[in-house]
Amino acid sequence: MLHLISVIALLVVSVGIMFTWTPDWRHVLVALIDAPSLLQLLLFDLTILIGSGLQKDLINALRLLGTEKREGSEEELRRALEAVCLLRKASVCSGFFFLLFETVPILMVWFTTPSKLGPMLAVAVLTNLYAQALSLLLLPAQSRLRLKLETRRRLRREEWEERQERLLRLYEETADIRTREEEPQGQAARGDSE
Repeated sequence: MLHLISVIALLVVSVGIMFTWTPDWRHVLVALIDAPSLLQLLLFDLTILIGSGLQKDLINALRLLGTEKREGSEEELRRALEAVCLLRKASVCSGFFFLLFETVPILMVWFTTPSKLGPMLAVAVLTNLYAQALSLLLLPAQSRLRLKLETRRRLRREEWEERQERLLRLYEETADIRTREEEPQGQAARGDSE
């Protein structure tokens, strides 16, 4: 929750700073919102996620991150981490892909209609901006899942080592008991032979 509040505060401050740079701040706000580019990016990323079969794991990752009480198994954490990592990589790659993809029409109209150059370039850059923003938003989720997974593995390793120590102590105690039981018999056998 704190992460979400800090992201919103950062967006408000960033947009506020941009408003101070331009006299007509309404154009800046409208220029930052491009629903078709955002939809294009999200559809591309979700297609990659569905193609990998990790869409349920992304939803599970959101559940695991939403509540501190829900721990999840090691396998759930590993798959959730994989889904978040894949979405971050897909976001960065698709942002760069769309930047290059939208650059082709820009280059085609460069000399014929220079007045369209600015808006077309803005759309190309916005798609990449949205992709980078999505990747940055997923970065803390990736870190939290990685920490939960490492904690789970460390606890399992410590539990395994503790079991090994208990088994070793039990074996040593059993060996001591057998040695004590065999000593009187060994002494009696030596006394009989004398």
